[in-house]
Amino acid sequence: MRQRTSIFDALGNSARPRVLAPRGLTLFTVVVAVVFALMVPNPTLERRAIESRRGDLLTVAYLANLLRTDPDDPALRFALARQQLARNETDAARATLRPLLDSPDPQLRADSHWRDWLSYREAWSRLPDGSPLRPALHKAMLRRLHELAAETWPEDMQVRIAADAFALGERELGSQTIKAVTITGRPGKLHLESVAEVATPKGTLVDYQLQDIERVSQSLKALKRLISGSSQYAATAVTGSNVITKVILVDTRLSDSELENQVQLEAEQLIPFPLDEVSLDFEILGMAGDNGRQEVLLSAARTESVSGRVSALTEAGMTTMVVDVGAHALGRAVLACLPDLQTSEKPVGIVDIGASALTFAALLRGQVIYSRLQNFGGDQYSQALASFYSMSMEEAELAKLQGSLPADHEVDVLLPHLSTLVLQIRRNVQLFCSSSGNKELSRLVLTGGGSLLPGLAGQIGSELNCEVLHPDPFALFGKPQGEGGLTHGAKYMTALGLALRSFTPCQI
Repeated sequence: MRQRTSIFDALGNSARPRVLAPRGLTLFTVVVAVVFALMVPNPTLERRAIESRRGDLLTVAYLANLLRTDPDDPALRFALARQQLARNETDAARATLRPLLDSPDPQLRADSHWRDWLSYREAWSRLPDGSPLRPALHKAMLRRLHELAAETWPEDMQVRIAADAFALGERELGSQTIKAVTITGRPGKLHLESVAEVATPKGTLVDYQLQDIERVSQSLKALKRLISGSSQYAATAVTGSNVITKVILVDTRLSDSELENQVQLEAEQLIPFPLDEVSLDFEILGMAGDNGRQEVLLSAARTESVSGRVSALTEAGMTTMVVDVGAHALGRAVLACLPDLQTSEKPVGIVDIGASALTFAALLRGQVIYSRLQNFGGDQYSQALASFYSMSMEEAELAKLQGSLPADHEVDVLLPHLSTLVLQIRRNVQLFCSSSGNKELSRLVLTGGGSLLPGLAGQIGSELNCEVLHPDPFALFGKPQGEGGLTHGAKYMTALGLALRSFTPCQI
């Protein structure tokens, strides 16, 4: 009979070999245990994984497995995204957070957007300066910044968002912002120490009336931390339909008490709401010819509008020293930039183009004698771009700021917008001239962020047949330290005028 030989016989008399050596068996046991741990949730392990910030592969794998079994758990998503960011896996972290970005829960949505932003920042920090990927990532980050600015954030988050924006060269978050200016020096030798702005929380300003003082105060706290110095004092302004300014004529022979009574009587005729709801002030401008009458500037604002701003500043830790009229602050800044207008015997027009409003004011001998506000501004341009190119408002704003609009946008969108804007300005000039008896303006001063549109000054000059001035406070008073990315200070003119209240006389 043929003898059968096993492989073990062929190896001689040595002991039957093990499939794994003792050391290998130990390692295999550990691996099996790890895999088993990954498969079976453990409260202690889960808690440690969620709290961990090490970013190790095992923790990532464990959390990813847990998330597959419970995809609706936001704590697991946040924990996994944090681990992925710690490992520089920014794309994976962004994918993990994506289901939460549109969450109906506002807190979850805000938290996920913030963590998503951290993934962008992490990716940006890893790219070398000369990387060809930086332009595309920069564009994506600016888009995310504008989306972040639309959310409601605590003070520290607002500061971080604004600081990140400034670091990326972005100076306009959202269409409407709260701006601040600090100046140093003395009359005749002033210097712009700092400028800053934060997004106005959505829904907090309706017809220039504050609707949510608490949210605005949080933005003001953030703004305060962005400006230089530690001043606790502030000047603010009221504007809009709740503000009325009017030059009236009164007899020069009236005593102080008689003058106050006369102003009160005039106010009752001019102001369309009860006087007990109004904050009223006036200033004598000077003689009105040789007829024994003098010009008095009357300014009135709804007390509710004034107190709302004061309350917001108070909650932000600041003391309100002045509540001015926006047009007067604007005029003060223009006169500081163009002092020769102080003695102009012919009226000078001021056009301030903001995001959502156009302010027209008239100066005569250094005094604001007329002001009007209408709802037309830079947002109309963005809306036109968005409509024409089928973009969102955020995309249009970003493309406008970055200079990445289609090549034909000037013909298709910009020129029609300029024509409409010039028409609005012409109507304001006509309204002023017809109400004041003046035939024309000697000069027109452009201010505001919307005044920086290319070709606007030239078109206004040719259409209205007058000299157009476009002062830059940065060129006149110095560019704030660390603000190399800022090119023109037109949008800070009203804030500058408020800051100047400490250095110049005031109409009101």
